[in-house]
Amino acid sequence: MTSYFRRLIGIISISKDGKSVKISHLTFWGRKRDVIVPLEDIVPLTESGCSPNDAYVKLVRFSSKETLYMTLRFGNILDKTKFEFVFGSLDVFGFKK
Repeated sequence: MTSYFRRLIGIISISKDGKSVKISHLTFWGRKRDVIVPLEDIVPLTESGCSPNDAYVKLVRFSSKETLYMTLRFGNILDKTKFEFVFGSLDVFGFKK
């Protein structure tokens, strides 16, 4: 179970200048790990081949093979415009929340 929960994203935030994204998830020992990723390194959801209506969606990066997962169905998006700025438009998928 820890292998699964280590890869589940808890919080995603964008920097004030809009050039980097902070991704927070848990380590094996249950501590919070923050990864700061340049915005250009994140693959948009429209290109990653996933459906946002799935329970978990892969967060794919160009420079890393580490796979992290986020949930759109059970999670909460506080600012849809910033989310779409980072991950692409959800309207393409017909995502409704």
